[in-house]
Amino acid sequence: MSPNINETLITLIPKIPSPTSLNDLRPISLCNVIYKIISKVLVNRIKQVLPRLIDETQSAFVTGRMIANNAIVAFEVFHWLKNKRSGRKGAMALKIDMSKAYDRVEWSFIRPVLQRFRFPQNFIDLIMACVTYVFFSFDINGDISRHVGPTRGLRQWDPILPYLFIMCADVLSAIIRREIHTDNIHRVKVSRGAPQVSHLFYADDSIFFTMATMDECIQLKNILGKYCWYSGKSINFQRSEIFFSLRVEATSRNVIATKLEVREASNQTKYLGLPFIIGRKKKDVFQSVLDNNERRLLAGKREIFQ
Repeated sequence: MSPNINETLITLIPKIPSPTSLNDLRPISLCNVIYKIISKVLVNRIKQVLPRLIDETQSAFVTGRMIANNAIVAFEVFHWLKNKRSGRKGAMALKIDMSKAYDRVEWSFIRPVLQRFRFPQNFIDLIMACVTYVFFSFDINGDISRHVGPTRGLRQWDPILPYLFIMCADVLSAIIRREIHTDNIHRVKVSRGAPQVSHLFYADDSIFFTMATMDECIQLKNILGKYCWYSGKSINFQRSEIFFSLRVEATSRNVIATKLEVREASNQTKYLGLPFIIGRKKKDVFQSVLDNNERRLLAGKREIFQ
């Protein structure tokens, strides 16, 4: 692919009003129109087969699946965990946060993933050309820097980015399914007729459900470590949280949380923008959602009138 086609300008968008470090800035890739047409053509081909390739636990960017699919299942499990009093074993939910999820993906990991999905070789070569033949320049205070060649990562706002990302994330689903098949970890079941649930993904938002035992805790940590080693991703343990059912003793909670290097979640912890636990005071729980929507509507009105 010609360098002129895949030349990209990076601009940094602040995440907070007064950023003080690079972690407070979001890099956005501004690709040219010709590249976006090429990428969009490849995306349209991938979208046709994606529902048959990606595990049903992933609800992002797959035709026919919505964010509400995972949200409903997750909150039913959280409600069950909060009220679980029967059974000899307790259960837990681990919510992990991937650090710079898109920027850390190894290119050497993408090709075997595409080959595993049995895409034609020429199609894989086209995708890898879009990913690897990239030249970045940076917009810093209005000045454009010289070109830089990256060695890994997927570009923000690239049309093909989310589809490659969820195909890579499906590898983690495959590892979990294999461990379930060998009884190394166990899924949770909220009622007799309900389906068993082990994990739910929405792009880089991941949550895992297992029995709250040290053996399954170690196994889950090994799975995540193996996936991060292969893919190049890294878990942000400071923003990851764990939620236990009532049957888990305080000593076991501390040991498991320490082993996984995460903190125990509170009732205010959110998943997909909504709190884990919804009590009787629903107005207080959803007030932040209403405030965010109102703020966005006001911002949109200001842009229209300006």
